[in-house]
Amino acid sequence: MSLPRIARPVPLHPFLLAAFPVLFQYAHNVEYDVSIREVLPWVGLFVGGAAVVFVIVWAAVRKALSAALATSVVLILFFSYGPIRNALGGAANAVLLPAWGLLAAGGILLAVRSQRRLPALTRGLNAVAAILVLSNVATAGWFEWKNRETAPNVASDVRSLLGPPPAGAPPTGKPDIYYLMLEEYGGKRALADLFGFDNTPFYDALRERGFYVVEGATTNYAHTAHSLASSLNMQYVQDLLPATPSGDWAPLYDLIRDDQVPKFLHSRGYRYVHIGSWWTPTASNPQADVNVKMKGALSEFATTLLGTTAFQPIGDTFSSNFNFAKREYLRVLFEFDQLAKTSEVGGPKFVFGHVLIPHHPFVFDVDGRYVEQEIRESRTDRDNYIRQLQYANARVLELLDTLLDVPDEAKPVIVLQSDEGPYEGLNDGATATPRELEQHFGILNAYFFPRVDEPGLYPEITPVNTFRLLFADYFDAGLPLLPDRNYAFLDPDHLYEFRDVTADIVS
Repeated sequence: MSLPRIARPVPLHPFLLAAFPVLFQYAHNVEYDVSIREVLPWVGLFVGGAAVVFVIVWAAVRKALSAALATSVVLILFFSYGPIRNALGGAANAVLLPAWGLLAAGGILLAVRSQRRLPALTRGLNAVAAILVLSNVATAGWFEWKNRETAPNVASDVRSLLGPPPAGAPPTGKPDIYYLMLEEYGGKRALADLFGFDNTPFYDALRERGFYVVEGATTNYAHTAHSLASSLNMQYVQDLLPATPSGDWAPLYDLIRDDQVPKFLHSRGYRYVHIGSWWTPTASNPQADVNVKMKGALSEFATTLLGTTAFQPIGDTFSSNFNFAKREYLRVLFEFDQLAKTSEVGGPKFVFGHVLIPHHPFVFDVDGRYVEQEIRESRTDRDNYIRQLQYANARVLELLDTLLDVPDEAKPVIVLQSDEGPYEGLNDGATATPRELEQHFGILNAYFFPRVDEPGLYPEITPVNTFRLLFADYFDAGLPLLPDRNYAFLDPDHLYEFRDVTADIVS
């Protein structure tokens, strides 16, 4: 009596392995506003690509299990390319691409020649791939189920979802409010001491337009997440989150997205226009009536996903959408354009604009022309930074002139601010030197408060008090001002434990 024949397994592993990297990125970033609507097309794209490779190999060898194993080898090489390239540096593309091509060819050849153990290997790969996919689907699904919310309106032009200004004068006591956040714009003294750049003409131009400019302005925290979480909630971070030894950024990101400033203004009849960056916490805001995004631009999720693959160096040669530097050049231009167009939108409105300039990549020359990579690399970072800052100055003044080109009774409130000084956030606050503190804590901070006889602005004001003072002046909110202090978190593993550096900062 012969044993029953065991059916040959169905080779599902290449299609599961194609979906896994997308689902992994989704599960590990779902708390940062990654939508399933964005994830599913990428799953379809990669699974479809795997199917194409499988069909091509199968047509050549007529062996389904061999074709499936060859496809999985290609996928593993495809998705492992990015991390290895990043470890070796971008210049490694010239070597890695042909090397990966040879490895793929060798892997396909071995898969075709291996026959005896293919059924058992296929079952094992199916099981492993299924576990990888299901574990990430479960993680993401559980989070989505707990945190379901209505998707905010999204527009590629701010005027498309909000109507024109109403006839007549704006409502009394309800001026439009602009919060313009420039990323890593250094303080006046730091620019002079550390970069040899005198920013006095820009400060003078702001004063000529009626701004109160804080000459020696400092940020409360030398990192974007801490700074925005504090200013948009009008509280110090340590009063909002427990001082736990944690390196998890999610609580700060949650504070930025669930911030108190738009809640207050919504209660006063304001609409909220959000013009964000590629950075996930400010890319959109679920509280906004309109989230304005550049049409066709890759999200942070897509950029991160493609960065793990062998597609990035190929895509760079065909579209600016895959070239980070060119894409961010276009994004900054788009954001300034959209901020200017908000003057054509009906109020009262609160407009938040987070523009990543003069933050790297340093793609703007003084006159606004795109700076090619070869030219950027021939200059120092400080030279590139100052050139980009000078362009930012010109565009900001142009924007302000547009926003203020209205009758006196309709002039908006404008807060022009930066979150931190130039370059990366201060990641070693426990041992930071005075020079480092000067560079990272010095910021731009300027206010246009029209139709207020005594706005109460003062030389030491820091961002945590920005909206406390604004709401007191325009809404009689009665929020007391907090002490103006500066804090550096200890290190990346202690984001919620701080050192008070107020006395150490040279502003």
